[in-house]
Amino acid sequence: PISCNRPTRDVRSAITEAEWLEAMSDRRIPDGSPIWAGLDVAWKWDTTALVPLWIPEAEFRLFGEATILEPPRDGSSLDPTKVEDSLSALAHRYALHTVVMDTSRAEQLAEWIRAELDVNVVDRVQTNALAVQDYERFMEALRMGYLHHSGDVGLTSHALNAIARILPGGDARFDRPAASRTDAEAQGRRVIDGLTAASMVHSQMVADMTAVAVAPPRAIDLSSL
Repeated sequence: PISCNRPTRDVRSAITEAEWLEAMSDRRIPDGSPIWAGLDVAWKWDTTALVPLWIPEAEFRLFGEATILEPPRDGSSLDPTKVEDSLSALAHRYALHTVVMDTSRAEQLAEWIRAELDVNVVDRVQTNALAVQDYERFMEALRMGYLHHSGDVGLTSHALNAIARILPGGDARFDRPAASRTDAEAQGRRVIDGLTAASMVHSQMVADMTAVAVAPPRAIDLSSL
């Protein structure tokens, strides 16, 4: 069950508790299923989040249990082998075929994923333009009832932490509420990395589905008939 333990919420909250509760599903990703994964990497203050996405049909998209790795927050960095172990476990349980991540923060990790797991890596930089796209596609799918989750506590916390930040042009993106970045207790209430990972991988999946849908039919080689 979802338990938020949050007495007050920012009026700019991107996702309401009612919306998130409505999206919860009893279905789980079957072992061995082909999945995507979103990976948001941070080494010192923010968390690293790994979120699997299963799409058995276009109008049912299920986020599985998120892996949330907290750094020491003492000035030292998160051990990279913990991220590798989490990816290996996900690839062992499911048929992981694509990881969507911002490789500028983790170039060596991206190469490790390709070489050691034989998994495709899609580089999705976290610019405002792409963040707006991630927000719009995620919120539209949530409204349409396409997006679902298992009630995972980590992903739920990060999704409900997020606010909608309005950019100068009027577009919106997911963002973290303001708080002291160096206060470890406050930092736990402002991390949204699970949502960032989920929205990135979902957005890339939508882009790929759209590209397939609008692709012209392949020409037929009549000489072979």
